[in-house]
Amino acid sequence: MGNLDKQYEKLCKNLDKWDGNTIGFSFNFGKPSNELLRAGIPNYEIRLDATKLKSTLNKHPGLTINEIKNSFETIMNPILVIDSKSNENAKIVLGDLYDIYDKLITVVLLIAPINRKHNRLDIIKISSIQGRSHIYSLFKYANGENVPIRYIDEKRIQNWLNVNRLQLPLRSSNLDSVVTIS
Repeated sequence: MGNLDKQYEKLCKNLDKWDGNTIGFSFNFGKPSNELLRAGIPNYEIRLDATKLKSTLNKHPGLTINEIKNSFETIMNPILVIDSKSNENAKIVLGDLYDIYDKLITVVLLIAPINRKHNRLDIIKISSIQGRSHIYSLFKYANGENVPIRYIDEKRIQNWLNVNRLQLPLRSSNLDSVVTIS
């Protein structure tokens, strides 16, 4: 059993034990995969606050604990990692996971967040997990410029773009290639 398998198994056990109400702790998703490291994400633990999980499940009825468990795969084996338009310390991770309403699940990772005492934490905080119907807007700034793409899974991107009905000129800042769908 590989390290990612152990991380996933432990996460699932902890999520299964959670009563859905207890807060004041976080779920550990483990350390970033090689794909996330290649996207420029530091080698800090990835954590999801129980408070955030509780509010996410209440706010997004298309998400269940199963989708939260499966978001581990999206995080550790992404198809795309892009910069957030609104926060320079956040990355948006996209994979092939959908909620119960067939909305693509996006995960936002906040790198080295600031705590209440204004100290930078050496963790990666999952600040959002949600299903989105319209993801095209994630890729463009208001001025029309493309959001930087930090990682592309070259083997899966073509099918992913077709399934999600996207026609994007994708440019990755850490790759020399440009993916264009005609």
